[in-house]
Order: sequence, then C-alpha cells, then structure tokens
Amino acid sequence: MESFFHSFKAEAVRGVAFATERALRQVLRHYFRYYTHTRLHSALGFRSPVDYESEAA
Repeated sequence: MESFFHSFKAEAVRGVAFATERALRQVLRHYFRYYTHTRLHSALGFRSPVDYESEAA
C-alpha cells in the first residue's frame, strides 16, 4: 500500500492544488483505475495487477 501512495503522490497530486474535494476524488478514482489496469509493476514481471491476477486465476 505504501508503494501506491508514493506513486499516487509523485505521479498525480504533487504540486497540484485542487479547487474542490470532488476534483481530488475524481483524480483519485482515475489514478486508481490506471494503477490497477494499465501501470506496469516490476514486482509482477512488468504486468498490471489485473493482468497478473487474471493469469494466476
């Protein structure tokens, strides 16, 4: 989980001022989908978590 928050801060929110809580929540939802479906993770053999889990199942 620590890795997720580090990546989220570094890639999505660092240096950004959000006008509303709703805007921040929207970015969080978008980033979470990106992190689990698209972003490649070295610990998973450079696959996304969704791809890794679908192969393991």
